[in-house]
Amino acid sequence: MGAGQRSLCLAIMPDRSGFALGISFGLLFFNRDGAQIWKTPLSSNPETLNTNGKVLVAGLQDGTVRWYRAFDGKELLALFPHKDHKRWVMWTPSGNYHASPGGEDLIGWHLNHGKDREADFFPASRFRSVYSRPDVIEKVLATGDEAEAIRLANVESGRKEVEEISILTKLPPVLSVLSPPDGSEISSDTVIVRFSARSQDPITGTKVLLDGRPVSSLSGVGLSGEGGEFTVTIPQRDCEISLPAENRHAMSEPATVHLRWKGAAPKEEPQLKPRLYVLAVGVSQYQRPDMRLLLAAKDALDFAGAWTDQKGKLYSGVEVRALTDAQASDTPPAKRVASGGPPKGGPSLGKSRLIFL
Repeated sequence: MGAGQRSLCLAIMPDRSGFALGISFGLLFFNRDGAQIWKTPLSSNPETLNTNGKVLVAGLQDGTVRWYRAFDGKELLALFPHKDHKRWVMWTPSGNYHASPGGEDLIGWHLNHGKDREADFFPASRFRSVYSRPDVIEKVLATGDEAEAIRLANVESGRKEVEEISILTKLPPVLSVLSPPDGSEISSDTVIVRFSARSQDPITGTKVLLDGRPVSSLSGVGLSGEGGEFTVTIPQRDCEISLPAENRHAMSEPATVHLRWKGAAPKEEPQLKPRLYVLAVGVSQYQRPDMRLLLAAKDALDFAGAWTDQKGKLYSGVEVRALTDAQASDTPPAKRVASGGPPKGGPSLGKSRLIFL
């Protein structure tokens, strides 16, 4: 070990042919005689270590779990489970990944531009069409080799093998809001937004989002080679304006500015409760006996019935329909569990929502 390094964790091969030692920012492997076989640097200190004889798995202080080949220390796979217990992402050293919804933005490529310019970060989701490969992730540990996992996955899916292309040739645009500054206080319902834009390939499209929704009143965004500006009408409340752009490769991360409303208080408008539509489907009786369930149909009925109590509370009306044991060849009519919608020909109150189980 180097100066200042400490021994942190240990894993012994099941056949006692050697052992792995987790040290400060590294892994060491020794044979049974104490001779060092390989050394692998780590980006963080290992806190836990285990092995089944074929791979070593290490839990690192940066919150990742990583797998390494036992005979040479080559990293095969990494997992980052987010602390919200909902998002996660697994990836290989070359960037192939599998992720939960929202998880693919937890990793990405950090691109430096020298000491005098800020770096760019591109989430993995910008390159989804190339690197989202759950089929590869599934085979990496079994094969012990990423290239072989890719080959097998391509054979099974019929995907053509393509020569590896650097992401430097597939970068999306990079946009930044120049004015108004983030967090600005606004008293006018029209705002001029100026922004900068960089792209290796021509920008083919832009759009403006207000609180995440497209602004339909804009005819377009003025855009030059280095940026542009647009004028947008905002509501009389705090809001968020975002501007994504795309080139022939991918959509950019949105350039976003948050605005605080400091003008006159808007007039209070009556809040109309929305109507709720629920379609619940539960199939217990499948044609295959080994797939038959006990309570799926009952769950659908119970779930549908529970929403009827919300009539007059969260919703002005509740329309619930349940389908139980529906068959493709013989679909029974929908069973109406409860109805609280407006009468035929009556006025529509507020917005509508649709929930599926």
